[in-house]
Amino acid sequence: MKSFKKNATFAAFAVLSSVPSDAATISYSSNVAGSDYAVGTNWNGGSIPGTTPGDGGLINANKSTTVSSVITTNPASLQIQNALGTATINVTTGGSLTTSSTNVGHNRTGTVADGIGVLNITGGTYSGGTVIVGNAGIAEGIINVSGAGTFNFGTMTVDRIAGTKGTINVTGSSASINGTSMTLNDNAFLNFTLGSAGVASISLSNAFTLNALANLSIDASLYAGGVGIIDLVTFATNTGTTWNSVAINNLDPAYAGVVKFDTDSMYLEISPIPEPSAFVLLGLSVMGFTATRRRR
Repeated sequence: MKSFKKNATFAAFAVLSSVPSDAATISYSSNVAGSDYAVGTNWNGGSIPGTTPGDGGLINANKSTTVSSVITTNPASLQIQNALGTATINVTTGGSLTTSSTNVGHNRTGTVADGIGVLNITGGTYSGGTVIVGNAGIAEGIINVSGAGTFNFGTMTVDRIAGTKGTINVTGSSASINGTSMTLNDNAFLNFTLGSAGVASISLSNAFTLNALANLSIDASLYAGGVGIIDLVTFATNTGTTWNSVAINNLDPAYAGVVKFDTDSMYLEISPIPEPSAFVLLGLSVMGFTATRRRR
């Protein structure tokens, strides 16, 4: 929990070279859940994306991979999910991966919304460039940031077009989340799960744009920090301060929570609820004051 605001700090990430016109998309082929991203034979063609400059990577439905080491051969782009089913990338302690663009929940055509892309950042660093969460069709994208994970991005759009769904989940106060700008559209969900002392804020060096149909949820089950202010998103500028729904769940009944905006942040303000006896004393004081005035 922070009792003061501080300027957002953007962690820079590598900018990849321009993509050649003959760039290919390399699909992840291993059927072993959570298998190693860095192993070339887990990819079609026998080498990881980026071995040929400009190539991108695709983690398709029902595939999952884990980044647990520093990847120095970085893809130009990553697509997570492009068909029915769930596709997952896990970034864990010791892992590092950089790309110039990331689509989480890239595209799912058809009539059943069962194509899901998931990016889990529980440790290490993922630098995603331009990030889209819920890109096209009826795809769903989910980004989970927790533990000591670091998530860097340029611009991030959550729920790019009608029909998709995008969710950002931030858990605990140890993660680092840094970007240039973030836009939450109609079917966007931003969820914070507080740790005992608060939660990691999303730190933007530029704009935070909020569509009035986006949704905010805060779970305070583990919070033990008492009265104070917890920054959720910090920014240089913002457009929109109205949510479709705001839910603050499981906060100690001794406290009340309200989400507010100021010039450089969106934050949760936690304040005490007066004891019932305080209301009784206040009522007696008012009654006494009224009786005194009447006697006069």
